[in-house]
Amino acid sequence: MKKSFVKKVEKKVGLNALKTKIKTINLLFIFLVLAAILAVYLNHTGYMLSYGLVVAAVSLLVLAFFLSYRIKLQVQLAGIHLDYRDLIVKPVAEYMFNAGTFSKNGSATEREILNTKLFSDTINFRYSSLNEVKGECDGVKFFSTDIYKQDYKAHLNMYGRLFQFDIPTDNINPVVFTTKNAPLIEYTDTPMKRMDSVSPIVNSVCQMYTFDENEARELVNDKHISDAIKKLMDMRPGMITACSFYNKKINVFYSTEGYTFEEDLNKKHDVPAELKKSKESFMMISRLLDMFKK
Repeated sequence: MKKSFVKKVEKKVGLNALKTKIKTINLLFIFLVLAAILAVYLNHTGYMLSYGLVVAAVSLLVLAFFLSYRIKLQVQLAGIHLDYRDLIVKPVAEYMFNAGTFSKNGSATEREILNTKLFSDTINFRYSSLNEVKGECDGVKFFSTDIYKQDYKAHLNMYGRLFQFDIPTDNINPVVFTTKNAPLIEYTDTPMKRMDSVSPIVNSVCQMYTFDENEARELVNDKHISDAIKKLMDMRPGMITACSFYNKKINVFYSTEGYTFEEDLNKKHDVPAELKKSKESFMMISRLLDMFKK
């Protein structure tokens, strides 16, 4: 990222300005302490007696003022809790992608999540999403969002990240692939079922769901697609990884330990480091595109 962009974000955040003030006061504090010591020494030796007393008195008064101001700034810095996603994540999304946008609240609906065919749609499950980034990367439109899955029957919850790319494939009906350790997907709104892949390479790393076996066969017979599926499963970005091909889109999901981005920005954060971390989290979009885009 350009230095001008980093500086612009730093200025908007304002943490550095506050830290710089405190550092400046610390330097002045040291200078005034040395001036006061020198004044006391001059007074003690009798050299420039009157000047020594004046310098000592002024130094102590200014020292007291700066000490009070420094304490006030330290308290202010310690109490700062800014919005991490608005100040760090949003500008990076807008910077990295064409027409890039970021929304910490508004995101994919439960129906849109289920329409990827990557998740069970029975009454036992509920899904919600947040932290959505949209835009265009390498000429492909995409969106990515955090997913929160609640399993009321098993009393289990799961976090993950969902990616959707506008990359059309020839299949009309959905074809889904998941890692071997992924829980079985239960479908009620479409007659899909689990079956072995016709590709030994794909079958060795994942399980497959499909409605039309002929379409699934044609899809995995595409070497580019089968290689991409294997690369994704071998990469294992999460404990559970899945991808689907449906409605002229490719969807990818992997499980995570929690939501992708922090919520609070405070004095412990270094703005350039956080901008870099945010950028790196978005690099998964281009990595996935490299796998699936022809």
